Amino acid sequence: MENPDSRAFALVAASPDTDCAATMRALAGECPFPLLGGTSLGNPFDTTGDAFGTAVTVINRDGVRCGVALSEPVSAGNGADNGEALVRDLHARALEDLGCVPKLFLVFMPVTENFFAENLAGALFDAAGSVPVFGGMVSDDIDSARSSVFFGGGCHAGRIALAAIGGDIDPVFAVGLEVTHPTAPSPVVTDADGVLIRTVGGAPLADFLGKFDIDGSALADYPVTLALRRAGRQDVITSLVKLEADGSGIVSNTVLPGDTVSLCYLTRQNIDHSAQLALRRLAEEMAAKEKEGRTFDTVLAVSCVTRYYVVGGGGENAEAEALERMLPGGLAAFGMFGFAEYCPVPGGDGMINRMHGQTLALCAF
Repeated sequence: MENPDSRAFALVAASPDTDCAATMRALAGECPFPLLGGTSLGNPFDTTGDAFGTAVTVINRDGVRCGVALSEPVSAGNGADNGEALVRDLHARALEDLGCVPKLFLVFMPVTENFFAENLAGALFDAAGSVPVFGGMVSDDIDSARSSVFFGGGCHAGRIALAAIGGDIDPVFAVGLEVTHPTAPSPVVTDADGVLIRTVGGAPLADFLGKFDIDGSALADYPVTLALRRAGRQDVITSLVKLEADGSGIVSNTVLPGDTVSLCYLTRQNIDHSAQLALRRLAEEMAAKEKEGRTFDTVLAVSCVTRYYVVGGGGENAEAEALERMLPGGLAAFGMFGFAEYCPVPGGDGMINRMHGQTLALCAF
């Protein structure tokens, strides 16, 4: 029997190749507590090599409560204030549903124009204050835009699902940071509009990429990533989505004239290395808390979809192998691949919520 001070919930990840709507309806008919999650190209914990379908993880622990809420659709209209009003409303409803002090926010963000993704993440971090935020942007195969956020018994495009977790938890975190290697030269972006880069160093973006034998056909074979550097801002790793006939390129992050741009390389070897470092840090954080009497039974992972493309997913997934090898046994595990990862990092006198790219983000509680 569930503790009256507790409230179970379930996290769901499903391939966009499945009938997600039917899956969520079926789960809602069987599951008496809240459901939330989203589409994912794979499962970071899978070492079988089988095609990914659906993964469900139930969080049901005495003394742990959740409150959930689904946002209004994200649009240019309600993004006029950087999404702050939409996020404040979402945040307030999740807290009202929780009914106690939050210890963690779990967020599933829709695939939107990156401008909104960055601004909405910033608004979520502002609303959360000192409470950690963990989660990510759901993924699809880019071309078909079949991404959905899951909430209750439905699939939702362009909405944010938020869970406020409270009660007897003391979460710990680790991030396998960007593991790409920027190249030289690093020309300055001279003409850009949103996520469109027209020219770098006064010439079409395609001319710069041509120095590395990259053309439009290459995008079908392997991910092309770029590092954007801007004064006063953390470096951003962005994916090249499309090269246009005029030599311009569409990327997954907002670009401004004056940014410098570098080509990056991502390999299985450095993905495996960063995953092991992140898992070692997580294990150390868990061990320190266990000495204080804390116990852990759940681990969450959000990995960048670019890492999935590089390592191939399934049985070839270096991250899955590291997770299986280095995590304690008996933990309930939930993972997804996303276009962005949200995880706090050490800073100041505590932790600072951040949006990441090309990382492995981990949370245990």
